Amino acid sequence: LMIGEGLFAVAETRAFEAAFAACYGPRLARRAERAVPAAESVRGLWLLRGRAALLLTLAVTLAIAAGDAGLLALLGAVFLVTTLTGLLRFAALGAALFSAKPDPRANPILPDAPRKGQAEAPLWPRISLLVPLFREAEMVPRILSAIDRLDYPRDRLEVKLVVEMGDAATRGAIAGMALPDWAGVIAVPDGQPRTKPRALNYALAFCRGEVIGILDAEDRPEPGQLRAVAGAFRALPESFGAVQCQLSYFNARENWITRCFQLEYGIWFGVLLRGFERLGLPIPLGGTSVYFRREALEEVGGWDAHNVTEDADLGMRLYRRGLRTRVLTATTEEEANCRLLPWVRQRSRWLKGYLLTWLSHVRRPVSLWREMGPVGFLGFNVLFLGAACSYLAMPLFWISLLGWMVTGQTPWDRLLPDWAFWPLTLSLAGGQALMLGTAALAMWRRRALDLLLFVPLLPVYWTLGALAAWKAVLELFVAPYYWDKTRHGVSRMMGSSDGPPRRILRMGQAPVPEARFTSPPSPRRGIFG
Repeated sequence: LMIGEGLFAVAETRAFEAAFAACYGPRLARRAERAVPAAESVRGLWLLRGRAALLLTLAVTLAIAAGDAGLLALLGAVFLVTTLTGLLRFAALGAALFSAKPDPRANPILPDAPRKGQAEAPLWPRISLLVPLFREAEMVPRILSAIDRLDYPRDRLEVKLVVEMGDAATRGAIAGMALPDWAGVIAVPDGQPRTKPRALNYALAFCRGEVIGILDAEDRPEPGQLRAVAGAFRALPESFGAVQCQLSYFNARENWITRCFQLEYGIWFGVLLRGFERLGLPIPLGGTSVYFRREALEEVGGWDAHNVTEDADLGMRLYRRGLRTRVLTATTEEEANCRLLPWVRQRSRWLKGYLLTWLSHVRRPVSLWREMGPVGFLGFNVLFLGAACSYLAMPLFWISLLGWMVTGQTPWDRLLPDWAFWPLTLSLAGGQALMLGTAALAMWRRRALDLLLFVPLLPVYWTLGALAAWKAVLELFVAPYYWDKTRHGVSRMMGSSDGPPRRILRMGQAPVPEARFTSPPSPRRGIFG
């Protein structure tokens, strides 16, 4: 088709994307690796990491040389961090309690029909859902069935299955089925680092949505989740760049690890994040069921391809640019890690990412203070350092408790002045008690009363986190960008609560959109018309 001096061709979306990738794929892949400037990315931390190793070696040497004085200084540092962490969590708990009833404006739903006085119903935003997959061939039908159950206009939804070019098994599984019209495949060219955020950066160039969302392979979002997200973005001012849905587990009652995992998620999503939002603190995003205004995502440069907790880091970069996050009550169920060693590896990656994120943002503390403000600055440091230090200090808690139970004394009695004994004891024990009480509150509010019996086991569960934390510290120096992949689909409850898919995907058969989704979109443009 010739129009003036230009040559145009009409092509289907999938054919165009294939041609676009063939022409620009390598360039897009290189850009995906370095989408975030080096000054804001953890890939620029190699000098800082070397200095950190030098400082750590120097500190250990000085502590050994100082003897009791060095040990006392270490205990003082632990006391300071754990106390501040406990105070932050207590403040978040109090803030969450003051908002015990969910704000009815938190999950507004856009109507399908015009309301009284309106000429037509508001235009639904186009949502692009990215589903990163790596060595998860068996999960493809499950996630497509889960997305198929989402109650959202199909002409305003596109789904991109993001796979690595070298992942032949997953690509083969997708090629063996007929995808619905709203789903497509993005094959990410080989490159380093081979991480989820790099794949997401690459896929973003192929998205047409005004809202960008992330789902993991094992996720089961509530059918109304996308409507809640669209309604929230319509109601919120432009200063809100993201909304985070809550996460839960469909296999929470599989064993004691998954029960404790559910308790932990109840603390985090049900209480602490709501409190952080109410206090105006930066919110570390989850890696799934998080949605962005596209403009906000592009403003911060997308995801850091080298950060193994790219979600938490992205939340901080949004906050530094004045963009806030709303926590919704809409929930996604996913698969809890139900095996011991994989749990340790997964938790180690999370904690390593927290440490990397902290190092990345504090490299310029003056800028961090200016952009976050004093409240955000304090909250950021306490949150990210406290998360790691709470786990690293767990051995001190057990040594103190067991020593007191057996001998009536702790190993630190001879070092501590009399006035310091009770503050340190309250700091270690009070933090544990606060988290146990928060877990009980979260389960009570969710009416999961059977899980209350497992709340006393959380200190044992968190001791496993100490192993993960020390592994994270070691990897911080020897393999900072290594992504310890979590395998999905191993739970014996994976199929028990799937339910039959509403439409089965077979070769040559594509799902038919529901009748109410077939009306043509409004000619108005913009994210909300």
